[in-house]
Amino acid sequence: SRQVKVLEEYLGFGLFERTSKGLELSRNGRAYVGALSQAFEQIARAFDVAGDRRGGAIKVSINP
Repeated sequence: SRQVKVLEEYLGFGLFERTSKGLELSRNGRAYVGALSQAFEQIARAFDVAGDRRGGAIKVSINP
């Protein structure tokens, strides 16, 4: 998709590799997902510490 291409250009590396089975995360893509997962876990822990009991969803948007 166009959004993935824009993100890859912004990051300076590809997130996916084409294989005979379709698309797979590249080595850099796996590392990026790991770092993002850790960041979102930290955000979730911060809400737990703050005692946010409102529930609902958080929308996160990042524009390069």
